[in-house]
Amino acid sequence: ANNFSAQAQKIKVYFNHPVNTSVSSEVNAIYLNQTVDDTLIAYINLAHYSIDMAVYNYIQSDSMSNIAAAINNAYLNGIKIRWIYNGSSSNSGISLLDSGIHTLASPTSSAYNIMHNKFMIIDANATNPNDPIVWTGSCNWDLEQFNSDVNNVIIFQDSSLAQCYT
Repeated sequence: ANNFSAQAQKIKVYFNHPVNTSVSSEVNAIYLNQTVDDTLIAYINLAHYSIDMAVYNYIQSDSMSNIAAAINNAYLNGIKIRWIYNGSSSNSGISLLDSGIHTLASPTSSAYNIMHNKFMIIDANATNPNDPIVWTGSCNWDLEQFNSDVNNVIIFQDSSLAQCYT
């Protein structure tokens, strides 16, 4: 069993609505005022080796920063990209990805149900313990989820956890 790594552990918690930090006992959560998409892209841009994603639904709109463009740029810069998505959701943003990016839709039979995850792993196998990142939380990747619906994002910077997710 992997334990939480002894080095380079960091956790950040973001919310897309104002946060009451009066009861916080550690590092305060951060309010991302209409910038979840930009923050996601900033993390994508940190990748050196790999990005693995499992996202229930990704819908790109003109009113948000272009996540597909960031993923495509990473791919063109030699980053290994793998993307799993729910096969019964629209996931219209998937069509914007470079055709060389490995994507996989979950089964759509009634026996399977849904793939409801929302996470991204960056550089899980990097030798530098500061590189591996797990991005997770409650939001699908679309404008409403990022800005209107009440959602959170949790970032774990930890090699062991990133490897377990992978």
